[in-house]
Amino acid sequence: MGQYEELHTSNIDGFFDEKARILRITYRGMVTAQVTRDVYAWIGRLIVAAHGNVNIALGSIYDFRDVTQFDSLTLSTTQRGSQTLNREAELRYHPVALVVKTPFQREYVRLTMKVSPQEDRKKIVESVEDAEKFIAEFCEKYREFISI
Repeated sequence: MGQYEELHTSNIDGFFDEKARILRITYRGMVTAQVTRDVYAWIGRLIVAAHGNVNIALGSIYDFRDVTQFDSLTLSTTQRGSQTLNREAELRYHPVALVVKTPFQREYVRLTMKVSPQEDRKKIVESVEDAEKFIAEFCEKYREFISI
């Protein structure tokens, strides 16, 4: 295990890839409001562990390809969690790639993007490779604002 806490439950695997400097979260099964709260709480702890320096992570990859269902409260929980996180950390130059494989996942993730601001730093993709490419391109575009 690296320097940063990992998150492992029946519905989530999350870790900070220190070599690539990417936060990687994989969801599976049903994503509930509690699953969403757990992820946001974990991210908050990571930010504290990094002494508020969110630029330690060049970006985040949220992988929804193994999700079978989202419960009805997940959308509002995502909105609250995102608003809190954006208040507590400067995420304007933190790219987020959202990996999906089904039309259902794409539509749900698209809706979550609408409830949180800064859509230009977020992108729906269909593979981890595309996610990593998006993060690299975003960081190159905004490198003067990011401590790489």
